[in-house]
Amino acid sequence: MDKGLRYQLIEAKIAETNNVEVNAEEVKEAVFTAIKDQLKMYGQSSIPEETLQQIAMSALQNQEEYNRLSYQVFTDKMLAVFKENVKLNEKEVTFDEFVDLITEKNKELAEA
Repeated sequence: MDKGLRYQLIEAKIAETNNVEVNAEEVKEAVFTAIKDQLKMYGQSSIPEETLQQIAMSALQNQEEYNRLSYQVFTDKMLAVFKENVKLNEKEVTFDEFVDLITEKNKELAEA
C-alpha cells in the first residue's frame, strides 16, 4: 500500500508540473479511435459515422468504461512526458547478464 500511495503522489506531482490533464473531448476522441481500430481488426472499415457515434456514446455512458478510457488517455500523456524528459542510458548486455540484472532488481523491489 505504501509503494502504491508513493507512486500516486509522484505521478500526481509530475502531472501537475507538466500540466497533464484529461478532458471529456479527449476521452471521446479516444473512444472513437479505439472503436475504429477494433472494427478494422475485424475487417469492418466502412462503418457509418452514425453507428460509430452510437457505439461511442454507449461506451461513454458506462462510468467504469469512461474511467478506464480516461486513465488510458492520462497514461498516454504521461508516457509522452517521460519520453520527452527522461534520458536513457543504454547498455548492451548478453541474455544471461540481462536475466541476472532483472533477478537482482526483483530482489531489491521485494525487499523495499
